[in-house]
Amino acid sequence: MGEKHKSIGERLRKAKSLDVRREIGLEWAADCIEEHELALSAVERAIRLGDIRAVAVAVARMREHTEKRLRALPNVIQKLADEDI
Repeated sequence: MGEKHKSIGERLRKAKSLDVRREIGLEWAADCIEEHELALSAVERAIRLGDIRAVAVAVARMREHTEKRLRALPNVIQKLADEDI
């Protein structure tokens, strides 16, 4: 069975050093960018095909992922800045 996905907050809490937290944060940011670009591609593809239903689905997924990341962002910043960990 595969490893269970851990939230960015949980991964940062378990990190023992600032360098590890920084690496985790940079990976998370790269994942955010990649996920956003994939979602945008899905929207663009649906528009090119004239498939309004697919556009709506793609935009809804994009909104869900974006809101999730934006809600996590303040906690990520706080954990990256916390020297007490």
